[in-house]
Amino acid sequence: MKKIVLFLFVAIATLSVKAQDIYMGGTVGLWRNDDANTTSFKLAPEIGYNLSEQWALGVELQFNHDYISHKTINSFAIAPYARFSYYENKIVLRGEKRCVSKFGRSENI
Repeated sequence: MKKIVLFLFVAIATLSVKAQDIYMGGTVGLWRNDDANTTSFKLAPEIGYNLSEQWALGVELQFNHDYISHKTINSFAIAPYARFSYYENKIVLRGEKRCVSKFGRSENI
């Protein structure tokens, strides 16, 4: 089981593909604290489209799972964004605006 989780973590965390004007990426996070009996897991794939060299539009989908002292919290989020990049003399300045909608459910175990 640990090998499968590690493989998925490495595969998704390093995923960054650029094909023409479409790009994909994402984030994977895993945190565990044995002393406080808490676990947190995050999976957030992302896809976007480059409109030009400066402008891009994209969306990130998130799934979060938290276990905190016999309470489970699952949440989902969608975060569309617009990104502006400025290139000058091999220096890249990037600004980004996200609009996040998050919803979820919790239950005591």
